[in-house]
Amino acid sequence: MSEPRGLFKRLAPSRRLREIGGVLVIAGAVFGWLSIRSDATGQAGRYLGSFLRHTFGQGADVPLLVLFWWGWQQLLPKDKAKRMWTRVLGMISLTWVFLTVLHLRLESIALLESLSPQELFWMGRQGMGGGLLGALGCVLLFHFFGRQGARVFLALAAFLGLVLVTDTSPSQLILKLASGLRKIGQHAFFLVAEMWIEFVGKGVGDTPGQLANGHAVARFRRPSGVARQLERLRVDVIEAGFAASSNGDFEAVQAIANAVKDSTVCSLSRANDRDISRAAEALKGANSARIHTFIATSPLHMEKKLRMTPDEVFEQAKLAVRFARNLVGDVEFSPEDGYRSDMDFLCRVLEAVISEGATTINVPDTVGYAVPELYGNFIKTLRERIPNSDKAIWSVHCHNDLGMAVANSLAGVKIGGARQVECTINGLGERAGNCSLEEVVMAVKTRRDYFGLDIGIDTQHILAASRMVSQTTGFVVQPNKAVVGANAFAHASGIHQDGVLKARDTYEIMRAEDVGWSANKIVLGKLSGRNAFKQRLQELGVSLDSESEINTAFARFKELADRKSEIFDEDILALVSDESVTSEKEQFGFVSLSQHSETGERPHATIVFTVNGREVRGESDGNGPVDASLKAIETHVKSGAEMVLYSVNAISGSTESQGEVTVRLQNSGRVVNGVGADPDIVVASAKAYLHALNKLQSKADRVAAQG
Repeated sequence: MSEPRGLFKRLAPSRRLREIGGVLVIAGAVFGWLSIRSDATGQAGRYLGSFLRHTFGQGADVPLLVLFWWGWQQLLPKDKAKRMWTRVLGMISLTWVFLTVLHLRLESIALLESLSPQELFWMGRQGMGGGLLGALGCVLLFHFFGRQGARVFLALAAFLGLVLVTDTSPSQLILKLASGLRKIGQHAFFLVAEMWIEFVGKGVGDTPGQLANGHAVARFRRPSGVARQLERLRVDVIEAGFAASSNGDFEAVQAIANAVKDSTVCSLSRANDRDISRAAEALKGANSARIHTFIATSPLHMEKKLRMTPDEVFEQAKLAVRFARNLVGDVEFSPEDGYRSDMDFLCRVLEAVISEGATTINVPDTVGYAVPELYGNFIKTLRERIPNSDKAIWSVHCHNDLGMAVANSLAGVKIGGARQVECTINGLGERAGNCSLEEVVMAVKTRRDYFGLDIGIDTQHILAASRMVSQTTGFVVQPNKAVVGANAFAHASGIHQDGVLKARDTYEIMRAEDVGWSANKIVLGKLSGRNAFKQRLQELGVSLDSESEINTAFARFKELADRKSEIFDEDILALVSDESVTSEKEQFGFVSLSQHSETGERPHATIVFTVNGREVRGESDGNGPVDASLKAIETHVKSGAEMVLYSVNAISGSTESQGEVTVRLQNSGRVVNGVGADPDIVVASAKAYLHALNKLQSKADRVAAQG
């Protein structure tokens, strides 16, 4: 745009005036935005807000955005604000189209055609749709051009507006729009293709999620954290995913390869050039990289799944390892369903791939069919029959379909001479899962006298790894899971408890601290003995004067244990003091509760409860109705207690059933349980919370804190 000349040049504002004007326009736009949303802008704001709502309706923000943009342009150097007025005109055109469309959305087109201009303007004046300007657009379009003409006119106005805003010619804009649509179509195509590849890839053979003496899979959306935890475990090889299966797996492998420095990062691939090339590309950033390629060798898989002859499989395996060996120095080969393969054919294939450069030979029990002794001898036979078996490290990969994955893997190590175990944290994997890393590691470490092997895993990080994987995958670790389950080092039997209290090694073959637990745990229940009960009283700071008092309290404890599966601290304290918290002695009592929840708004709760017989009222917002209700209680109580458990159960199986809520609070080392029931789960939660607070309060003055 050329500079103004003559008189117009003299009338052009100076740089300082332009900037002052820009600041004022921006301030006005901000004030207008506030006036629409708040009554705290004074009389001027109320008038301005009313004008904007009536004129522009639900699109009142749009002209304010245009003003804000125009004011900002005034603050830019002149060369940055060329053709500003054409762009303003373009924005005005687009704004008018937008307001008209907003008004059209109020009613169907057929109904709008039947309305009079007065009726349309009345709707706009009420702030409906696109306001008065939107109503004007409807009057002009539908009462002068008709339905089809209106559509053409709106499309033309929008197109011209885009031409002016983008400062391009109509032909250039058409080309840009066409290019944009083409890119959207390409992205949609590749997205669908990726989903299809991922779906099909799940059916293409065994894609083991391994973690071996260090061999671990980390196929998660945020894989780097899990991979670093495996690195802290000193896992030798981390199999990070199947790079060719999807873009997501490729990015995961790539991220892990770039993040991990001490462990070897491995990518799985089928025995074809495309998969292997993709794996090599993903592993470029790794300090130490490995490609793990596989192809099925059992008669069943070759005939039914691959539809290949044994000779074709033999050649494919050789070519795949040869190709991979040219890309990376470390290549692992797996004959899928190897345990059910013909021994002669399997020996022929494995001898050939070792000759081609495979550095690790992994023999999978893909369907968990093996039993320990037979599987161990199977590995031993392969190593003895294959002439060049000493040129590769032998590995075992067992599935848990019959619950023997760990036993089979250990047999492969002890009997077969394998020196790599492919396994997963928590035993995760296909179907019933894979061999569990934590169980193999602790078995070899605990029974070093039998296996005669050292293992490089830092066992103190096992529990942390287990919890991280559980949280990432959503698969909860069952309480009785070996090594990492909640009950793995918990003693409930009285005989066991007595023995552990006297000498830990009576019932513990490994220390809880060695795998990351802080200590073992004595669980009080009906099987607990007198010694465990007495020990717990000491931990709670309760001292009884005589053995007879201890015996009496223990007798009450046994009676209660017949009715409850687990005894908590508050139960013991009530037994010792010979008092339970009754309704007459409650400090806090529930009266009423009201709460409001709405999509897009923070829930709000108001609760009325009694404190020593006097009604009090609490209000609060929260992340949900339950959170808001409990925070409303705390606004008055201020207990300082920490919630360590919140559990909801339906007493019966229908939506009309009463809900039972359990709240566990901890304060100054003491832990108490509160229970509440009500058809309204929010009310039940408030009752449970008050119940727990009563228990904390009732014993607070008489019992020392837990140590």
